[in-house]
Amino acid sequence: MMMRYTNLCFIIIIIIIGPSYGLQLNLSKYEAISRTGAVHYAVIGGFQQKTTDSAMLLGAPLSTGSAMSDCLQACRDDLTRAVKRLKLVQAHDALVLLKNSLSAPKLLYTLRSACCVDHDLLNAQGLRL
Repeated sequence: MMMRYTNLCFIIIIIIIGPSYGLQLNLSKYEAISRTGAVHYAVIGGFQQKTTDSAMLLGAPLSTGSAMSDCLQACRDDLTRAVKRLKLVQAHDALVLLKNSLSAPKLLYTLRSACCVDHDLLNAQGLRL
């Protein structure tokens, strides 16, 4: 008979057996994502509680809720700050910097990895250079 383990069982196993292998959970860095953001199990009580609207995975929002707005707003603020500074540099240098190192790659990653269709911050007035 095959035993079924839930995520909670794996967490308990790592907490109990992990130290003998040099593994230790840093509970403050873990997130528990649920619809309500409420804790249902004592094992994950130390985890940061996130709702599905505010959850992010690898820097990309998982929903079109507040996480998407926060992420796009941060990209917009970074780009606005960068454009003001890029006016001090020659045009070709500014283009290279914007394309490769400023927040443009982060914005492109967000646009590719999350569903941003018809978001308010992506209209002509919301996100422009």
